[in-house]
Amino acid sequence: MDEKDATLMRRLEQIELWLTFFFLIDYIMYLYASDQRTKHVMAPLNVIDFVTILPGTVAASLDA
Repeated sequence: MDEKDATLMRRLEQIELWLTFFFLIDYIMYLYASDQRTKHVMAPLNVIDFVTILPGTVAASLDA
């Protein structure tokens, strides 16, 4: 892998980290603002959000 490819990979990883962070904050804010948090967590679209956020968060924590 040449230097150009390595730079591109680093930038893509940074973008992935920022997007994961953004969606995690969004999920937490909606969870906090919800009146019925249990229903909020169990709603199908919110389960999809959580399942989508989880791998990025785990990967970021393992890289640290």
